[in-house]
Amino acid sequence: MLLLACMPGLAEVFGLDVLLGAFAAGVLTRLVLHRAAPASSEQVLGKVEAMGSGFLVPLFYVVTGIEFDLDTLVHDPGALRLVPVFLLLFLLVRGGPVYALAPRDLARPDRATLALFASTCLPLVVAITTIGVDQGLLGSGEAAALVGAAMISALVLPLPAMRLRSGADGAGRAESAAGAAKDAETR
Repeated sequence: MLLLACMPGLAEVFGLDVLLGAFAAGVLTRLVLHRAAPASSEQVLGKVEAMGSGFLVPLFYVVTGIEFDLDTLVHDPGALRLVPVFLLLFLLVRGGPVYALAPRDLARPDRATLALFASTCLPLVVAITTIGVDQGLLGSGEAAALVGAAMISALVLPLPAMRLRSGADGAGRAESAAGAAKDAETR
């Protein structure tokens, strides 16, 4: 835990991004644990992951919501127009390759479900926009539009994905039942 707490601070001292320091802390933690205590490393990593998932990840989303610049997004028509563009780009750039490269034995609804889930991207976008705004490479309007589109992707895209998935399960069961009925008739 000390390593995890110190790495973002060290990143700040050396002029690196805090997110990079946190990532480096995770990598170093895994390396140190595998070398120092290989027998108990998986148990310790499991506890760190549980703490991260149970406390730090929800905290990340709370902080993201607090820092989200909704005022800029709502009052900047250009930024507001970018939200659907970015959402479409998430679908094309993230979901398109997943759909195209998914195993061919997956049914079309399963491929679409996989592509929709792959198109959600809130944590990545928040990290990238935070770095971009901090370094002056990205304006607050564009950052708000990107994060807004990412929020919509995380909130909305899983819904049709689950509908497609449940529809595919229902259709698959119906086909199996129809096939079983045909087999019974031919016997």
